[in-house]
Amino acid sequence: VLCVVSLVLALARGKTMYDIDFVGGVSVDLAFKKDATVTIPEIESKLEKAGIERPTVSTVFETVTDESQVESASQIGQRFTISTATPVDMDANDYLKQVTETVAKEFEGQLILDTIHFTLEERQGATAKETVAHVTVYPSMNYKSLDQYLKDYSAQLADQENVETGIADTLNYSITNDEDPNAAESSKSYAKWTVTFLSPRADVQKVLDAFQAKFNTTPWFPASNTVGSVVAGYAQVASLAAILASFVAIVLYLWLRFHKVYFGLASVVTLINNLLLTLGALAVSVWLKPFLGFLLVDDFKIGLTVIAAFLTIIGYSINDTIILFDRIREVRGKSSQLTIEHINQSINQVLSRTLLTSLSTIYVIVVLYFMAGAGLRTFAFALGVGIVVGTFASIFLAAPLLYWMVNDPGKTKPAKNANAKAETRGKYDRKPQ
Repeated sequence: VLCVVSLVLALARGKTMYDIDFVGGVSVDLAFKKDATVTIPEIESKLEKAGIERPTVSTVFETVTDESQVESASQIGQRFTISTATPVDMDANDYLKQVTETVAKEFEGQLILDTIHFTLEERQGATAKETVAHVTVYPSMNYKSLDQYLKDYSAQLADQENVETGIADTLNYSITNDEDPNAAESSKSYAKWTVTFLSPRADVQKVLDAFQAKFNTTPWFPASNTVGSVVAGYAQVASLAAILASFVAIVLYLWLRFHKVYFGLASVVTLINNLLLTLGALAVSVWLKPFLGFLLVDDFKIGLTVIAAFLTIIGYSINDTIILFDRIREVRGKSSQLTIEHINQSINQVLSRTLLTSLSTIYVIVVLYFMAGAGLRTFAFALGVGIVVGTFASIFLAAPLLYWMVNDPGKTKPAKNANAKAETRGKYDRKPQ
């Protein structure tokens, strides 16, 4: 019954239950200023009215510790992650641009902004005067990004006809980094750079002013991610294949270990039960969120981290089941029948070990759930539910299933025995002619 309820709940949520890993889409992290007060429903409502389809917003609890990412981490207030599926007729990168522009417009003045500072000095070079710019940029950039920015703004100003705002020609420059002499060949990002221009200070000032004016009004997005529809489709197929392959491998292994295929079949049926109940817990989280938010229950979705949790649940649960089956085989010995007494005796012998192991694991998962951050919370939630369900299922489902399979489901043998007894009675009770 619970498995059916779980499937109904999952179907009721539909595609909204899947993370962008499985449907394709974009995710963007944004950081509000400390004095800005916003709520998740407010963010979702504003974005939906602005044309963003079914945005899902979750809170990010991590603090910024990388000083190269933001000028003043103490100014950061609330942080959120926005996830939304890409429209069918749109490219994921174009949609990411649309989402970031919409966020910047809807929450103008409330978001932490990118920052660039620079100081200029003139010096005599080998053949002519040079202008040296000491640039500090947050978030940090790699060589290629800074080079592209300077080229773009230099070319834009060189194309302007207005003498007041334009420059004579595209600027020539070289970029160096004091921390890494080979920064030009690396993808590593740095906050501080030195740019040497072979141009007059006035032209350099115009280019960097234009760069600063644009850059300092751009919101800071700590992270962004895009998943195309093709990649999402492949992730679905690969995830399903991984789970099915694990089931096949388990059946084959238990068949070889216990010399009977029904040991493997009973285990796989138990595992399917575990996964369905975990799926149901993930599905119902969207309705529990308003009531259990204090326990950090969120709108949990199925993504690659949940698939990793499912596979972990499979491995953990089958370990408990194998231990129980092994004890059942020992208790049964050479008996041709598997009795209820054999099952009960075996469960009693492994029960304390099973409960202690599961409780030890649950303690770790609770710490992971509350302290590891939003990125691992869905994984910890699914894993915790799966281990609790799996512990009970290995005892109260796997063993009864095995008993039912071993003792000829359908009561075929009792019927045969009854017929045989009837024939025997008929043979010896027949009156002589």
